[in-house]
Amino acid sequence: MNELTLAFATACVSLTVAMIAWYIWQYVQNLTLARMSERGHMDPLPPLVKIIWPFVAYYMRIMPQRSAEKKHSLLQARIDAAGLHYTIKPEEFIGLRFAAVTIGILVGLMCCACKVNSVINMPFAFNILVGIAFAGIGFIYPDSWLSGAKKKYTRQVMRSLPGYLDMITMCCEAGLNLNGALQQAVNKGQPGPLRTEFERVLREIRAGVVRTEALRNMAERMDNAVITNLVSNIIQSELMGASLATTLRSIADLRRMERFQVAEKAAMEAPVKMIFPLVMFIFPVTFMIIAFPLIMKAREVL
Repeated sequence: MNELTLAFATACVSLTVAMIAWYIWQYVQNLTLARMSERGHMDPLPPLVKIIWPFVAYYMRIMPQRSAEKKHSLLQARIDAAGLHYTIKPEEFIGLRFAAVTIGILVGLMCCACKVNSVINMPFAFNILVGIAFAGIGFIYPDSWLSGAKKKYTRQVMRSLPGYLDMITMCCEAGLNLNGALQQAVNKGQPGPLRTEFERVLREIRAGVVRTEALRNMAERMDNAVITNLVSNIIQSELMGASLATTLRSIADLRRMERFQVAEKAAMEAPVKMIFPLVMFIFPVTFMIIAFPLIMKAREVL
């Protein structure tokens, strides 16, 4: 039994060392070819994703890209809604999930090789459970990263939307059409995801896309109910011949009011969120400080 355990540990160590050496070689090669790669025009990756990117690049080279069209479209829609269309592609996202699961399995092999279970007096199956747990975390991490990016993207859009609407409204009231107002908002507005989307709308219009279609494409990409309602109101206002400036000003006032309501709601939820840290961390320490002198006095009396 000891010989089998020793042989298994040796195999795990050898495999781990080989994978680490392969990873270093792939990482150096990836850095060398980074300037000529097709990611040269894309946005930089997050630090954690960048670390494991050699695994993703290797997966992209060895695995045929036969993703179903429906699955590819759904992934692309999720990536667009998170504002990562210039950061990662659907096939790269699938490769990222594969790489994260592979790293989780390697962590489990390292636990087996180092006999982590013997350090904390657990059975050998504990190492296998650790590997499965890390593989599960690796499978979930890309989706959680995408969900977090979407929440951050939506928060930034909602924060800057009233200011952009006010700027577009003033330009329309000054006599500019919607295209000119959007151009002025892009030139004078603060950098952010909403400015990037407006720039994309203007590029599509200059490329020959009808303005209403370009606005609908923006609403479809962002997958945000507020932006969808805004685009619908703008298109309906143009079709009905109503004043676009009046429509935009009322929408801007409504969005600003909603932003204040969200802030008030967050402020009202703060005391409820403080209950858990108070009960778990602050109150026990306070009771210990108060009770210690009383206990010492009681011991002296008794």
